Amino acid sequence: MALLSDRPPIIPLSACPRLLVWVAEAGSRGVSGVAADQATAERQILAALETLGEGRARVRSARVSSFGVLYTYGATLATAHRKDGVTTIVTGDAWVTTP
Repeated sequence: MALLSDRPPIIPLSACPRLLVWVAEAGSRGVSGVAADQATAERQILAALETLGEGRARVRSARVSSFGVLYTYGATLATAHRKDGVTTIVTGDAWVTTP
């Protein structure tokens, strides 16, 4: 029988470090990453969209979960899309409405 003291402690979500998780996708292709600050994450999604040629991307706040789930996601901080060589980035969540 396992003892409660043998289990790793459950860390409150508020004590877990805040990260910024980003993802960029174009059809079946995509890239993602993690950044410590929003400016870096925004630069990374813009670079990813340029490499992909077109698509959509977003930056979301996240915390590493102590419950076995990789991340607990927070708000979408920025959304970008690229089409016909033009990239647009907006504050907040425009993921659903982005072409």
